[in-house]
Amino acid sequence: MRCSNILMYHNISNGFDFSFRSISKDLLKKHIKSLYGNKIRFFTNEDIAQNTIFDGKDAVLITFDDAYEGVYNYALPVMEKYGVIGAVFIPAGYIGKFNSWDFSPFRGLKHMDKNMLINLSKKGWIIGSHGFNHVDLRKCSDKALKMEICDSKKLLEDLLGKRISLFAYPFGLYNKKVMDMVAECGYDYAFATATGIKRNRFAIRRMAVYFIDRSPLPLLNKKYCHMYLLRNRIVASFASLTPLYKRLFGIGKVQCQ
Repeated sequence: MRCSNILMYHNISNGFDFSFRSISKDLLKKHIKSLYGNKIRFFTNEDIAQNTIFDGKDAVLITFDDAYEGVYNYALPVMEKYGVIGAVFIPAGYIGKFNSWDFSPFRGLKHMDKNMLINLSKKGWIIGSHGFNHVDLRKCSDKALKMEICDSKKLLEDLLGKRISLFAYPFGLYNKKVMDMVAECGYDYAFATATGIKRNRFAIRRMAVYFIDRSPLPLLNKKYCHMYLLRNRIVASFASLTPLYKRLFGIGKVQCQ
């Protein structure tokens, strides 16, 4: 049994990028080639539709939080070469806009526009919601929480003409109230980060991948599970400081109203 069979990426760049959450397209190619070469099966749309995400012990799902343009421009061609699909999670209120929540002295990354999301969906990729405004959902009022989770789902379903069944928590932050709303809004699965629970369908654990990871195989190896979970939780703790930083300096929208 693996530590997790879900890998979490963020942006894919054409080369070196200052963002800790970006990896180059060449490194992603090495990752996919490594998984493919070790005869690891990749999840398909059928696995998701049939609710078998926990059954494929030898399968891996590649996910991309925030749906940045770099995923469309650089990850898509790499993964198409190997016949692999991914899942992208888009903050519905940021479609075609720039990221405004990351702690960075540089300009934010741009998210996919409507046409990119539509084309990605037509190619068989899985599109999921990442909320509306990429805020800490634990701080939301009932009304705002419903907007973030339910309304983002409807917007994406209207755009793509298909049911949206996956959700990913912004910053990986959630509690029981948030999980209950995800279920109430009609999602089948919700993804957390290293704080997730391995077999809870509304708090699925994922292993975050960074540019320092030369291979994804150790992340999937139960032998190294505790080490990588600790690393990912430390990194996630810094990400959780972003709302505080933005609030202090009045930059971007990171709090629920």
